[in-house]
Amino acid sequence: MQTNGGKLTLKNLKFFDEGHRYELDGIELPSVSEISRFASREVYGNDISKYVLDKACERGTAVHKATEELDKTGKCEISPEYVEYLNAYVKFRKDFNIKEYTYIEKPLADEEIGYAGTLDRVYVIDEDFAKAVKKHCKMDISNCIGKYAIIDLKTSSTVKKQLAQIQLPAYSNLLCSALSSCADFLGILHLKKDGKYKLTPYEDNRSLFGACLTLHKAFAKKLKIKNK
Repeated sequence: MQTNGGKLTLKNLKFFDEGHRYELDGIELPSVSEISRFASREVYGNDISKYVLDKACERGTAVHKATEELDKTGKCEISPEYVEYLNAYVKFRKDFNIKEYTYIEKPLADEEIGYAGTLDRVYVIDEDFAKAVKKHCKMDISNCIGKYAIIDLKTSSTVKKQLAQIQLPAYSNLLCSALSSCADFLGILHLKKDGKYKLTPYEDNRSLFGACLTLHKAFAKKLKIKNK
């Protein structure tokens, strides 16, 4: 792991789209989604059909790729059925006067704890962003100007609060591990099918993520014992 002028380089961290896997120095690391699976089961249950899950995954992937391309090149292509989600994102960027992101779809890892994840957007809070947060989120972050904001994009029909409370602090810890500077604003950007959006802030409370991590490690140990 190396840093250069505040810019992080994880030369040996690899992300594989197929299977959504991470490897650091050839060792596979669990993702934030994998670690939070215990909570996901409680939130979603076992009644969601494979078709619904596949469609949600297809939509999320399409919108994430389109917004990434838009942010990096200024243009993108997307299927007509998902264009309103993209319009919602464009509206968010305009309303919050988003300039240049620090990171876009950035894979990061915590070598000490042993997990990885991809941060959708990392932004340095400026005056315009702080004013927009106060207007749209009714939250004063004027004392956080110059610090980091993590913005996680969601395209699901609803945002599950419990999962957001696990995922966002986990991402904040990854950023802290990488840059020795945690995020001062954590938000879920919910992009909706009607072209609207909602940015919801969350606290950086890592207790739920810690509980899921404990369960993950406990079950991983049991699996290793069984395989011996």
